Amino acid sequence: LYQRWILKRKLQHLHTIDKIIENGSVQAAQQALKEAFILNDRRYQPSLLSSVFNYNMAALGRVVNFAEKHSGRLEGLPLVEGLFQSRQELNQSYLEALDAGARIKRRRKEHGKSLPAWGQEELRNKITSIKDQLTTNSRTLEDQIESLIEAACQRSEETEITYH
Repeated sequence: LYQRWILKRKLQHLHTIDKIIENGSVQAAQQALKEAFILNDRRYQPSLLSSVFNYNMAALGRVVNFAEKHSGRLEGLPLVEGLFQSRQELNQSYLEALDAGARIKRRRKEHGKSLPAWGQEELRNKITSIKDQLTTNSRTLEDQIESLIEAACQRSEETEITYH
């Protein structure tokens, strides 16, 4: 319930960003865009992960709109999109690993057996590896989003007209 509420508030934040972009305040837009993204999605319910991904794509669309309106650059856009796609796949792998572990433990318990230590260790290592990849992805995304927003807020020199 709390996660849905946060997602709903973030969606309202996108409407605020739209108004800021219309008003043309570069600093306000830059700050609002930096606050727009959800990168702690591992805490979200599995049913909400696709909504979080779609929300982040919508927030990325706001960066594109702002850049187009203010003749900004979008040099890192494909990289950021790829990072979000990778994040979606990593989240899916994380959920599948958790689910597989729970299924195996449940089936073995039904037969009166416990999961061998090597099996527990292997599952734990896989989950830890995915968590580490998600952490790395988050850090990279934070840096790339910040760079993308800064580039979007800077006017492109190519579009400026110089009269002689």
